[in-house]
Amino acid sequence: MAESAANAAGKKLIRVDVSSDSVCPWCFVGKRNLDKAISAVKDQFDFEIRWHPFFLNPSAPKEGVNKRDFYREKFGSRSEQILARMTDIFKGLGLEYNMEGLTGNTLDSHRLIYYAGQHGFDKQHDLVEELFLGYFTRAKYIGDREFLVESARKVGIEGAAEFLEDPNNGLKEVMEELEKYSANISGVPYFVINDQQKLSGGQPPEVYTSLGLNYNMDGLTGNTLDSHRLIYFAGQQGLDKQHELVEELFCGYMTQGKYIGDREFLLECASKVGVEGAAEFLEDPNNGLKEVNGEFERYSAHLSGVPYYVINNKQTFNGGLPPESWIRAFEVASQ
Repeated sequence: MAESAANAAGKKLIRVDVSSDSVCPWCFVGKRNLDKAISAVKDQFDFEIRWHPFFLNPSAPKEGVNKRDFYREKFGSRSEQILARMTDIFKGLGLEYNMEGLTGNTLDSHRLIYYAGQHGFDKQHDLVEELFLGYFTRAKYIGDREFLVESARKVGIEGAAEFLEDPNNGLKEVMEELEKYSANISGVPYFVINDQQKLSGGQPPEVYTSLGLNYNMDGLTGNTLDSHRLIYFAGQQGLDKQHELVEELFCGYMTQGKYIGDREFLLECASKVGVEGAAEFLEDPNNGLKEVNGEFERYSAHLSGVPYYVINNKQTFNGGLPPESWIRAFEVASQ
């Protein structure tokens, strides 16, 4: 497990490995929030940000398809809600979300991101910003060679046109990074800090700036089935109690080094929020099993990552959302 190095000025070096796809809007949101966090603590730490490939749609056509048509085909009637949602999120970042233009295969962009990393991780980070800006705010096509080369030139990367000309350049390295950093994850953005702490979704800046203050990496991790059985059981005694139980479980596991599969810990959490009969319920491993599997099939089997939220069976979104985004979602739901 890697340790933070210290530079000559005594500041610790924090390495952040980011798995991302160039057409993922939440990856751009996550990058902007990460940048804000870095800016807030740059006097305390130095940072090394490394970007790694992920393919949301590995079979996307190289020639590109209309972005709006693609979203309509993929999300159906929800596409307009998603567009409104992302427009709102980008507006909060001071950006105008643009759904015009084409979307498609991102392999060449990942090859270029790898190549940029060979010129320095600062340049790679800057290139990722240019690619996101072009694709999400200026309707540039992520597979357009001219756009890719122009983005590289803007951040001072030389030789991009020659590198991209040969389709084999960087291909092996991109696939190796995909296997090493992204093969075992189900969604992006995905962040790993100093080979230890792991975050997913478009996290708000305060999540990054608070790292190391409360998060506890001690203790065990493992199977979560019993915790889900208990969460189901708590729901039978009231959704408020279920909500409070989830808070207790998160706090214990994430901040106190508790093991999520420890029966004593589960019962202690249930007792704290007034859930009665938990010991007897958990004693039989079949209690709640059918119901948990049924809920998984109904609500979660089709997902590629969590957290995932559905409001009034209409609005859907994912990631660790800041409070103001929730407020906006509630306002839309009430209309």
